Amino acid sequence: MLDPYIDRLLQSQFLRHLVFWVAILGIYSLYTSAFYSSIYVYLVNLMALLPSQIIASYLFVYYQIPKLLERKKYVRFTLSFLFSAYLLMALARFLTIYVVEDILDRGFPKESIYEILSEPLYLYVRYGLVVYFTPFIMLSLKRIQDRYQEKQKLVELEKAKTEAELKFLKTQIHPHFLFNTLNNLYVLTLQQSKEAPEVVMKLSEMLDYMLYQCNAPFVALEKEIELLHNYIDLESLRYGERLDLQFWHETDNNQAKIAPMILLPIVENAFKHGASGDLLQPKIHLSLSVKQEQLNFKVFNTKSKLSALSLSRDREGIGMSNLKQQLAHLYPNRHQLDIEESEDHYQLSLQIEL
Repeated sequence: MLDPYIDRLLQSQFLRHLVFWVAILGIYSLYTSAFYSSIYVYLVNLMALLPSQIIASYLFVYYQIPKLLERKKYVRFTLSFLFSAYLLMALARFLTIYVVEDILDRGFPKESIYEILSEPLYLYVRYGLVVYFTPFIMLSLKRIQDRYQEKQKLVELEKAKTEAELKFLKTQIHPHFLFNTLNNLYVLTLQQSKEAPEVVMKLSEMLDYMLYQCNAPFVALEKEIELLHNYIDLESLRYGERLDLQFWHETDNNQAKIAPMILLPIVENAFKHGASGDLLQPKIHLSLSVKQEQLNFKVFNTKSKLSALSLSRDREGIGMSNLKQQLAHLYPNRHQLDIEESEDHYQLSLQIEL
């Protein structure tokens, strides 16, 4: 309920300062009102001091500290602070004598301006804390605000960096995936297979999903399952019955959200190293389950000597390398990736807290 008002307050400098001065007046009221005979007398005294406090606050916080002290202009800062403090405390004394005492009609003898200015030590002792208590409060609050804004900027920069890295990773995945699929279509075309039109249709569906539907940070799980089905169907057309292929999936919520294109590199890797070698009957078994927002994805594939040799030269392809980077960005401390590899098989297990 209060969030819109808080956001508006944080974004408006005028409102922030207005709230600050209202709060200061409230604090002074609670602390000093007991020393005065009436609220009227208290308010008159308070209003007489307020001009000096306001000028001192903005001069000290927005000029003397950032422009002089923080830039190591120590002599200029010292002279500026002492001289401005002297004048502002003299102003507070002047308003007290010539405004407060006139309004309250106390009948005290009035000091001349010369007499006021000729007693700097009295001014510093009598009005120093009264005038400069507020500037130090404002400075403390501004330091807190600056720290908060710096932290927010760092968070935004880190978020922008992460988004840029993810976009870069996706630009690598898309051409990699497209190259593999077009290669499948090329083989079927050379064979003049009747299944080539079906490949074109499935490829069209997949490209439509990749280009237009998966641009959001997260998509429905059923969309990703459909993408995997299309990809697996394309590969099945290529390898035919010699491939022992199984894809089992079960989920208690098809609309659970998942980062797009996060599972495809795993399946690509299984076909790349489990079906494209010289095995007589390669095996690729995939299982996906989602229960209570916990995703478990397991992939098992056999390996040929050719794929084993390829892996020894290049331990991680583009897809798998990008997968690990995306998981680190999208699911920090919320995923676990385990890989078991031998000379004749490769097994991967991925758990994600969606």
